[in-house]
Amino acid sequence: MKNKYLFDANKETLLKNTELNTAEAKKIPESQLHTYSEALTMYQKIMDQRKDTAEYEKMLNEFIMNLYETKDNSDLHPEIKKMYRKLYHAVAYQEDGIIKMNDSAEVIKQIYSDLATIFGYTETEAEALKERLA
Repeated sequence: MKNKYLFDANKETLLKNTELNTAEAKKIPESQLHTYSEALTMYQKIMDQRKDTAEYEKMLNEFIMNLYETKDNSDLHPEIKKMYRKLYHAVAYQEDGIIKMNDSAEVIKQIYSDLATIFGYTETEAEALKERLA
């Protein structure tokens, strides 16, 4: 099933369209990074609920709608908007079925790599984190 709410045709286009400008990303207000980190934590909690199908679907649908509304918030820094867009797509890919699961995992890895960059990890440390998440 194709998710009608995806904005980018495929994972490659998404990653190209949401590539972070590192200098700008380091200017993201701490409060926005904190809120984004909370969204990632919520994503993980939702994924942990997959065994309880009804609860999982309810939580996932609410989460997707919140991300959909958040991604266009004019108060957000442009670089954090890109990160929300990535997270939205990663979650939406989960809904598209097994074929998109690998795309979702790759986008999530890129999100953590972006966070490592923003928080000042060296390239080696960021790569190590990315590999650990693989």
